[in-house]
Amino acid sequence: MSNTDTNYLLFLHYLCHEHPQKLLNIAKSYPNQDAFQEHQNEIIALIATPKRPKDAINSQINQFNINQYKAQLDTANVQWLSIMDPKYPSQLKHTHTPPLLLFYKGNIDHLRHPQLGIVGPRYPSQYAQQVAEQFTKELCPYFVITSGLAKGIDKVAHENALKKGYPSIAVVGCGLDIIYPQENQHLFHQLINNGLILSEYPLQSPPKPFHFPQRNRIVSGLCQGILVCEAGPKSGALITARLALEEHRDVFSIPGDIFNPLSKGTHMLIQDGAKLTQSIDDILNEFPEQPILSISPQKKQPQAPPSHLTQSEAKLLSLIPQESPINLETLQKKSNKSIPELLQYMSLFEINNLVIESSPHHYQRN
Repeated sequence: MSNTDTNYLLFLHYLCHEHPQKLLNIAKSYPNQDAFQEHQNEIIALIATPKRPKDAINSQINQFNINQYKAQLDTANVQWLSIMDPKYPSQLKHTHTPPLLLFYKGNIDHLRHPQLGIVGPRYPSQYAQQVAEQFTKELCPYFVITSGLAKGIDKVAHENALKKGYPSIAVVGCGLDIIYPQENQHLFHQLINNGLILSEYPLQSPPKPFHFPQRNRIVSGLCQGILVCEAGPKSGALITARLALEEHRDVFSIPGDIFNPLSKGTHMLIQDGAKLTQSIDDILNEFPEQPILSISPQKKQPQAPPSHLTQSEAKLLSLIPQESPINLETLQKKSNKSIPELLQYMSLFEINNLVIESSPHHYQRN
C-alpha cells in the first residue's frame, strides 16, 4: 500500500469502516482508484450484506465527494492519519487488525510515548476506583495512560492522569463529533486540550454495541501493557486483556474480593498467566529500561473570573471547581443561596459556557 493515495483511503474507509479486516484486505488487493474502478463490482460484492445491498453501496459511491468529506472533517476540527503515515503508532500497525485510518482530536505527538492501558467496569466497586486512582497517579510519570473514555474506571484513569498534569489518550467507539457518554463532556474537552482522542469511526457514527470490542483492540494495540482493575467474566475489560495477551502484551491484574462477581475476571486472568499486581513495582519491574516520560507535568493556572460578571456571580463561580463536579446541595451550603437562585445562576453560567452540568445537579467549571 506504499503508493496508495490518501484520498482513496478516505474513500475506501467511508465505504467499509464497519469491517476493519475486510477494509484492510480491500486496500491491499486494490491499492488505488484505478484498481477499484476496474474491479468495482467484485469489491461491492465483498462489502454487500443483506442489510446493505449492492444498490445502496453503488449509491454511496456515486454520492461521495472527497472535497466535501474533507471539508466536514475540517469544520469539526477532526484530523486523521492513515496506516502509511510516519506518525501512525508502530505497535498498533503490527497488530492483527490495525485500523486503516485513525481520526483524532488533540496532540498526535502523545502517541510517541510509551502507553499503559487502565481498564475496568463502568460500574466499579469503591475498591476498584481507589485502585485505579492510585495506580494512575503513580504510573503517569512513566506511561501515557490510555483508556476508552467510558464511565467508571476509564473515566477515573483519564481524570487522574490529567489532574497530575500529564496527558492521557482516549479511544472511543463513535465519531469524534459525538460525545459518549454525555456525562464525560467536560473530560472530552479536557482530553482535547491536554491529551488525545482517537477513533476509527468517521463523523456521525453513533456508538453501536459492536464498536466497543473493536475499540478495545486499538487500546490493547497501542499499549505496552494493560492493567485490569476489576472485571466481570464477560466484561469489555476482559476482552481488552484477552486481546492484549493475543498481541503478546503484558497484562497486569488486580486481585479482589472472592465474593465480588467483578473479581471473577481479574482472577481468571491471573490463573491464565496475567501478573498478580499489588503495587506499581509489579508493573515497572516488567519494564526495567522504562525511563521517566519526557513530558513536564502541566501546572494548572488559576483562572480569573470573566470581567463581565457581577461581583456576586464571580464569587459564586469561584466556588465551582474545575477538577471534579460539585453537587447543588454542597454549593448551597457554601454560597448561602437558595436552590432556585442557584439554578438560575447555573443556567446563566451554562449559556455563557462557564460551567457544564456533568450529571444532574452536578456542576464543573468549564
